[in-house]
Amino acid sequence: MTSAISNHGESLAPRMQKAGFRYVFLGIENILEDDLNFLRASSKNTYRESGKNAGNATLKAIDYLHRNKMYVVGGLIIGNPGDTRESIEANLEFARRYIDWPYIQHPTPYPRTPMTQEFRDRGLITNEHLQEYDGTTAVVRSEHLAAEEIEFMRWKAERWMKVRHMPFAFAHDPLFLMRNWPKMLAHTFRGTTIGSALGLEDERRSFQRYRAIRKAERAYV
Repeated sequence: MTSAISNHGESLAPRMQKAGFRYVFLGIENILEDDLNFLRASSKNTYRESGKNAGNATLKAIDYLHRNKMYVVGGLIIGNPGDTRESIEANLEFARRYIDWPYIQHPTPYPRTPMTQEFRDRGLITNEHLQEYDGTTAVVRSEHLAAEEIEFMRWKAERWMKVRHMPFAFAHDPLFLMRNWPKMLAHTFRGTTIGSALGLEDERRSFQRYRAIRKAERAYV
């Protein structure tokens, strides 16, 4: 919860750093208030001052962690019912700017949850195959964007955020990275060819190959 770090970070973050924390997962969920309300996540992302709500806690929590030399794994959810291209891009830009390692997912209508009923009532569920309910496959659309377009936006941005963090991982454990960086890049850029990397091919073709690879992986499992 970002609120826990934000409200107590002055004393908590230095103790975490001293105890050996290097990465901290923050359930940011979303930076837009309407989406936080839909996700029922407003309270966990509220900064309190003198017992009163004093705004979103996310930036304050991130600042405490960074000042104490810890990295932020940021959990974000994009593709909520009211999401537009602009609101999704706002969350992705936030991740690029403030988060060290992204963990970006899509809202998933797991059976018998209040969220599922709301998605069903609004006619937004586009995929009923439960084997694809893994959080990183968009199975619901928003009122403005198709599910596949939402997933494409996440896929396109998230790959490069992960690559950006590799120098920090190298500084911590150079031998591990030297042994494993080809596998790490191959996994991160599944579906990408030399042609697409050089801009000679539409990124959407790479995205379709990525989706085909994931489909085959599910069939294997």
